[in-house]
Amino acid sequence: DLKSYESRRWDVGETYSVDFFEDQFVNVTLISSDSPELESYLSALDDGGKIAIDLEWEDEISLIQFCSSKFVLIIKHVKG
Repeated sequence: DLKSYESRRWDVGETYSVDFFEDQFVNVTLISSDSPELESYLSALDDGGKIAIDLEWEDEISLIQFCSSKFVLIIKHVKG
């Protein structure tokens, strides 16, 4: 039930192993767009292959998701 995920708390800086792709658990990390570690996380995504990107927004971009074969990075945009 996907509705149950809407009430779960996921704090910036946390990583969980998530059934992100069907029957395949992947590490998913949530960071903030103003994180001093942002550049190192983005560099770590690079595996020489393709990277999928998904954007979500309300009044402005609120989440940016990057998916590679290594892990998934979700960046929470700081409003403003």
